[in-house]
Amino acid sequence: MTSPMSVDDRQRGEQIRSMIVKALGHLAEPADRQVRHLERVFGRSPLPADFNVDELALEFNDVALAAHPAVKAGTMTADAAAALADVDDALTDMSGTAKALLWTVGAIFDTAEWVEIRRLAAAALAKL
Repeated sequence: MTSPMSVDDRQRGEQIRSMIVKALGHLAEPADRQVRHLERVFGRSPLPADFNVDELALEFNDVALAAHPAVKAGTMTADAAAALADVDDALTDMSGTAKALLWTVGAIFDTAEWVEIRRLAAAALAKL
């Protein structure tokens, strides 16, 4: 028999879910809105085309690791957690020195990889 979930567990699960939704939202946005978000984060506008945009992935990574507690708290389904893993896998596939050019302002506008990130993030949001 499992023990009932505490109010604190449920509240923490909701907080995690909310943070994940926010980070996924930034990844799912069109490129111009992603750039505006980064301009707000860094207090700099306009951002040059070669500006590193890894903050988008870092925001997601910071909260995606907490998906398991949200599933345990009942505030996220296992299906949603799997969709988060798909986003994480796609971001990981874009990593490494050889793919550094994918992490620029210019790249988020015109690469298939960023189109796919936005698609996966939107799909994950739909499951939350």
